[in-house]
This record gives sequence, C-alpha cells and structure tokens, in this order.
Amino acid sequence: MASAIPLAPQAPLRSRARLEEAEISALPVKGELPQQLDGTLLRIGPDCSDGQPLVAALRIRQGHAEWFRTRRIRTDLVCKITGELPAPGPRICPSDNAGSAVVQHAGRILALGDGVLPYELTPAFATKARHDFDGTLPFGFTANPVHDPLTGELFAAVATPEAPHLWYVVVDAGGRVRSREPIPTSSCREAPAFAVTHRRVVFSESARIGIMPRAGTVHQLTWIDFEPGCVGPILNAFDLTDDRLVLDTLRPGTAGPTLWRWILDPVRRIAAGVALDHHVQESSTVDLRHRGSECRYGFATQLADTARQGSALIRHDLVTGTRQIHGSGSGRIFGAPVFVPRSPIAPEGDGWVLAFTKQTISGSHEVVVVDTNDFEAEPTAVVGVAAVEHRGAHATWLMAAPW
Repeated sequence: MASAIPLAPQAPLRSRARLEEAEISALPVKGELPQQLDGTLLRIGPDCSDGQPLVAALRIRQGHAEWFRTRRIRTDLVCKITGELPAPGPRICPSDNAGSAVVQHAGRILALGDGVLPYELTPAFATKARHDFDGTLPFGFTANPVHDPLTGELFAAVATPEAPHLWYVVVDAGGRVRSREPIPTSSCREAPAFAVTHRRVVFSESARIGIMPRAGTVHQLTWIDFEPGCVGPILNAFDLTDDRLVLDTLRPGTAGPTLWRWILDPVRRIAAGVALDHHVQESSTVDLRHRGSECRYGFATQLADTARQGSALIRHDLVTGTRQIHGSGSGRIFGAPVFVPRSPIAPEGDGWVLAFTKQTISGSHEVVVVDTNDFEAEPTAVVGVAAVEHRGAHATWLMAAPW
C-alpha cells in the first residue's frame, strides 16, 4: 500500500471566502462570436493569492458566450482549507499541485503538473480524482506531453526526483501507458524541452540534445552536444527527407526568448541554428492538427517594453519569414494564444486565435477572438469575463465534440 504524501510546509489557512468560485452566465460580448466555435477555452495556473491551481473556463457555442466559471482543483491543501474530504485516487508523489496545463485524452479532462499525478476533472471542471492512467503509471507525469494528431497517442518526458534518469512514456489512445523507457540525463529533476516528429522523439538538456526513434530504446539514443542554454520551449519539430530533423524553439536570451530554427543531424552529431525572429516572445504554438509535420504558421505572444504598453499576438509565416501583429499598442496584456481551426478540413492556420487578456488601464479581463484571415484587424469578438490572476498560466481549447 502506498504511503501518504508527506505534507510540505503550508501557507496559513485562509477563509472559505478566499476560495469562492465564479459562475457567470450573462457575459458582455462586443462584436460577433463565430458560429463554428463550439467548445471551451481553458486557462490554468497557480492562483496569485495562495499558489494553488485554479481553472478558468469560457464556454462558447453557436455564436454565444454561454458561461464563464472558475474552479479550484481540490489538492490536499485546498481540501484542508475548505474542510472537504480529500480527492480520491493514488498518492504516490510528494506533491499534488497539478496546475500547469490541461489536456483532453481518451475521453478524460486532465489537469497536469510536473512530477505529479494528473487530476481528472468533470465536464463542469470540478475535481473528480487523481489519475494514474488506470494503474499503468507508477510515478508522476509531466505538464508538457505531446499529443500525436495522427495516432491519438500521448508522448511524454517525465522527470521524477527519486530516479537518476528521465522516463520516456507513451500513453496509448485508450488512456493506458503502453511503454516507458529510462533515459539517462545529467539532470533529471526538471522536465526537459521535448518534441515528437513522425519518426523520432527529441529530449533537450542544457548542453545537449537527445534524438531517438519513437519506438526505440535507450540503446538507439543519440546525443548532440549543444551550446548551453540555447534551447527553450519547443514550437514544433519535424523530419526532413534525409536523416536530419528541424527543431523550432524559443531561445532564451538576456532580453527574453526569441524564435530560432535548429537543423539537427544525428548521424554527424552536429546542429546548426538560425534566428527566425528577434522579437522577444513567449507561449508559442502551432495548428495542432499539424504538430510533428512541417508547419507554415506559428503563433506567440510578443512581450512589450512596458506593462502599460501591453503586449501583442504574433502570427509567424515560417516559409516566407514574415510576421503579422495583432494588438500592438492596444493596451492589452495577452495571455497564451490558442489556435482553433475553422473546420476539420480547413487549411493549416485558417481559423481563429483566442486569448485571455487584461486591459492595462481599466484592469478589466476579457477573451479576444481574432480571425487569422484578418489578423491585424480589430478582434472578431471580445468577451468580458471575471478577473482571474494567474502566474504563468497555460491555455487550451477543448472541443465540445470530436470532428
């Protein structure tokens, strides 16, 4: 029987009022929401008041903003504050702060964190239970798995504090771990940047990059020595026609991250890089239907010089090397962008970009919907939502029903 989680030092208990959750059905909308949008825009991150995970959700359907709600994930500490019974499920990790990302896989909505078991959420985003993929995962998971749009599998590089290596984990389309492989690394306490192509997986450490066949073992792993600290969050990776592959990443810098492309040659064990965009940016994403393939378009948040100036959304054309900007000088601070295709067969990058925003002057919180066909124009729609203060929040779109 697994032992109980040793409790970490806890913040002073707060009153129930600090844990109130928003539920709003009458939402102001400027412009018109697209009829094709049918799903929920989610944002998750540590609540600024106490560091515990908080989910904010906006439901959009048939041209209407139906509701906005916030929900606390019922971690052990939150349950202690509220007086509720702890959430059920296995307790095999020293932490349960699953507040870094949300994914939908095998019919389940999962809140994720690095080195912790996911929390399964109900369709209304209440906490259901800790989830270990039906007993097939004997340790914590990661906040940044990669979903393969072709096979429906979930790939992950998992860092566990008790192991002297990473775990390369593959979760099948049915929601069970089908394989796990130990990957020796120089530092295994933090999850590495991780990417998946049609044929290979890529692990990035501070001073080297590992490349391995998707169905390979550690004996087929090739390391390429790299300039320390030059690979950050990965936008996308894809195979070239020869043995090389491409890695598009945000490269850390003194002013902030910028967009770079790396050509990796695992046979010769060399890498060559070139800057794609020198503007400081974060929270990059692509049309997820094409992740692992060569993508033409990428989206990111451009950071501003001052908070009052706000920030902007970027639409990169990675083929022509050009960029479009939405919102520069608008006084909005944009959160992580989420791309939603116009239809299941729409061309790559044809759809809308959604993002949570905050007005720098009024302090009001909104969700903007931007049409990629007129990216630099005013938003197609702006929805007023309740104020939610996250730290480092991640956003995702949950489609109401599969296409």
